[in-house]
Amino acid sequence: MRGTPMPMNRALSREMLFFGVDKTPLFLYGLVCVLIIYVTRFTFPYALMGPAVFVFFHSIAVWGFKKDPKIMKVLASHFRYKGFYPPVSFARAKFNYKQKLSSIPAC
Repeated sequence: MRGTPMPMNRALSREMLFFGVDKTPLFLYGLVCVLIIYVTRFTFPYALMGPAVFVFFHSIAVWGFKKDPKIMKVLASHFRYKGFYPPVSFARAKFNYKQKLSSIPAC
């Protein structure tokens, strides 16, 4: 029957987070922390900076993703269409479109 509501599990509509953070920033600051440990050549007092940086960035990222789990999709959309939508305060404002057409990303 068309239009019949069906129950859907709540887990299917949630964002997929690893350790409470989206995978892209987690891998980026995880890689930075591993590079810090590798560059310091595993010397004891300096290699502790890597886990400390990881804990710092991870706590900030978890806080941010608790506020809005879809922020990475919003930021990607913002950067993709930034040149397409003119920054004007209302619809009839004057805007030089010819100047901004070169900044529209190719899809």
